[in-house]
Amino acid sequence: MKNDTKAILHCDLNNFYASVECMLNPELQDKFVAVCGDPYSRRGIVLAKNDKAKKLGVKTGDVIFEAMKKCPELILVPTHFDEYGKYSEIVKNIYYEYTDSVEPYGLDECWLDVTSSTRLFGSPREIADKLRAHVFKKTGLTISAGVSFTKTFAKLGSDIQKPNATTLIDEKNFRHIVWKLPCEDFFMVGKKTKTRLNKLNIFSIGDLANADINLLRQHFGINGVKLKNEANGISSDEVTNFLNIPTPKSVGHGITTASDLLTNDDVKALLFALSAHVSNRLRSYDLCGKTISVYVKNNKLEIFSKQCMLPFYSSNENDIAIAATNLYDIFYNLDSMLPVRAAGVTISTLAPSSQMSQSNLLENNDFEKNIILDKKIDHIRNKYGFSALLKASSMKEIFNLSDSTSNESIIPFKRR
Repeated sequence: MKNDTKAILHCDLNNFYASVECMLNPELQDKFVAVCGDPYSRRGIVLAKNDKAKKLGVKTGDVIFEAMKKCPELILVPTHFDEYGKYSEIVKNIYYEYTDSVEPYGLDECWLDVTSSTRLFGSPREIADKLRAHVFKKTGLTISAGVSFTKTFAKLGSDIQKPNATTLIDEKNFRHIVWKLPCEDFFMVGKKTKTRLNKLNIFSIGDLANADINLLRQHFGINGVKLKNEANGISSDEVTNFLNIPTPKSVGHGITTASDLLTNDDVKALLFALSAHVSNRLRSYDLCGKTISVYVKNNKLEIFSKQCMLPFYSSNENDIAIAATNLYDIFYNLDSMLPVRAAGVTISTLAPSSQMSQSNLLENNDFEKNIILDKKIDHIRNKYGFSALLKASSMKEIFNLSDSTSNESIIPFKRR
C-alpha cells in the first residue's frame, strides 16, 4: 500500500457464539453445535453454528427443525450473552492496543484504522496477523481479518477466507479479487437490490464497477452512484473512533409536529417512529436500557409525562415502542383531552449491550430473531436513510391490527 493510502482492517470473530460455547464446554469441541435462542422450541432459530455444523449446511437463521434435518447429530445449546459480551470486550481491548480507531459492528465484528500504527507494528497485513495470534493466545478464539484501503473492501476481505485467515485487498489486486465476485457478496447489496441489478445485466461486482453511472443513478438514485464508487475502491467512509464518543446517560428523541395530532392512533404512530429512532441510536452506542419515559405536549403547551421500568435490558424498538404506547394510554387520551403538538421518547438506566438477556424469551418468541434483524436494520438505515425500513410487526402489536394489514410498512398519520 502507498504511504498516503488508508490501512483499514475488518476483524470478524469466527462463529462467535458457538466458539465461545465450545470453549466454555470442551466436550462440545468435536461435536456439531448450534446456539439457539430457545433450544426447546421447534420455532426457535439458529443464532450461530460451529464449522462442523456449517459444513453440513446449517445456517444462521435456520429454524431449528430445519437445521436438525440437515444435521441430525446437531447439539443445541442456549445463549449466554453475558459471556459473549465479556469476550467481546476482551477482544476489543486487544484491538485498542494497536489503534484507538476501532468501530464495533455488533459483538463479533470491528473495523480498525491502523494507518498510523504501521511504524510501531509493521505493515497492515502484519498487524492483522499479530492481532489474530494475540486474540487466539488470550481468548482461544479465532478471527478472520480483511485488510484494505476502504471499509467495504476490508469487510469483503474478512468474508473471503474463513476461519482464522488474513486477506489483503489492495489498490493493485482488488480488481482481480473483488470484481469476479457476485454482486450480492457486496456489503450493501441485499436480495432486492441484487434482483434489480440482475435485471440490468449486472451480476458481478465488476459489472457494477463498470456500469453506466447514469443508468445506476436512474434506477437507484445517489445510492447507485455510491455502489459504483465503492466497487471501484472510491470511498469517503471513515472508521469511527469510539473512544472519543462520550457514553450518554440517556438516549431520547422528540419532535414538534407540522400540525396537531387529533387521534390516539396518530400519537401512537408518532411514538412508534420516535422509539425506532431511539433504538437505532442506542445500538450505535452499543448500549441497552431499562427506563422508558414518554411526554406529550398539547396545543396549549401543557406537558404530560410518565415513565416505567422494563423487566429486562433492551435496545429493541418493539420493546421500547410497546412500553411507550402503553404509558401514553395511561396518562393521555385524545377522546377527552386537547390535540397533541409534540411528543418524545427517552430511555435511561443504560448499560453495555452485553447486559441484554433473554429473560423475556418465553413471553416474546421474536426476541431471538431480533438479535439478527437489528444489526441488518441498522445497516440499511445508516446507508439509505432512516425511513428506508420500518417494522410492521411492532406496529401490528401496538395497534392490534389484523393479519391483513401486516404487510404495511407504516400507518400514515390521520391529520384533519
